[in-house]
Amino acid sequence: MSLAAKLERQMMLKSLLRAGTRPAGAGPWVSHPGVSNLRVGGAPVQSLEGSCLSSCGEILTDGVVSEGEFLAEIGEWATPEWLSDALNARAGAARWQGGYFGSSKDALRATRRGRGATVLWDPKVGRHAVVVEPLPSGRILVRDPSFGGTYEVTLDWIEEFAIGGVWRR
Repeated sequence: MSLAAKLERQMMLKSLLRAGTRPAGAGPWVSHPGVSNLRVGGAPVQSLEGSCLSSCGEILTDGVVSEGEFLAEIGEWATPEWLSDALNARAGAARWQGGYFGSSKDALRATRRGRGATVLWDPKVGRHAVVVEPLPSGRILVRDPSFGGTYEVTLDWIEEFAIGGVWRR
């Protein structure tokens, strides 16, 4: 996505938020009652429909490694394991673990470990990855590359939508 296209999209999303509309393409998880403080900005916009995990890699490396670099390495529609392998290769150590959760309790445990990527699932739209970060308030900050924005969620949001992720060991 070109810089001009990204800026145009950001302006459109800001006007939608001012009008009280949820960003198009953001997924049903954004309309959950536990979502608050929805804002445009604070996350890169993914360049391809299936590059959300690569965008999460960019966020987790604080922009040191770009979405494009991760995309070239792990491809579009990557798995959490592929992203954790790429992060570990760059770190030179096994600092990250990736996979799918056996239960919502596993999802909560991974989220409480600190900033990581979380794979969300909805039967109508499939899967999508975001970066989550626990806040001192007990809520979770979400950086969502589908629209390049952030929002806060409750723990029941994690229980409802999280099916996997990449987290610190």
